[in-house]
Amino acid sequence: MAVFTKKIIETINTPFFFSVELVYCENGLMTVNFVDKKGVELAKHPFSHITRDFISYFEGKKVSFSGNLVFPELPEFTRRVLTECRNIPYGEVTTYKELAAKCGSARAFRAVGNALRKNPFPIIIPCHRVIGTDGDLTGFMGKDGIEIKRCLLRLEGR
Repeated sequence: MAVFTKKIIETINTPFFFSVELVYCENGLMTVNFVDKKGVELAKHPFSHITRDFISYFEGKKVSFSGNLVFPELPEFTRRVLTECRNIPYGEVTTYKELAAKCGSARAFRAVGNALRKNPFPIIIPCHRVIGTDGDLTGFMGKDGIEIKRCLLRLEGR
């Protein structure tokens, strides 16, 4: 596993009750976190375009995120789930069951939920667009997760 010598942490305000923290290393974006603190902390670095994409997203603009994502080591199934999840279009949703079928295991909807829990790049890999078969908002990023999911879907016009 790589050891990174320098990290840049930026915090972006959102129109909601949470902020987004972006953690970069010299190779790209390492993780996206939802945090309680407010206040914008921006730095100039080679990946500033990713930060600008997040700001545009929270202004309600449709964004195609691009840039270097530094993935942790993940099991093959988890990588497959995250890859398929990234293909869910802005403003649309799919179910855990439908996503499992796209990954080749229609009955593995619980495994899909577990894989999405390991998503280091929420919003870029839009796991908030995955819902229960009955349309319920389920399982998203721990404390306040369902409310964050609801906010993100509302922002996207759902």
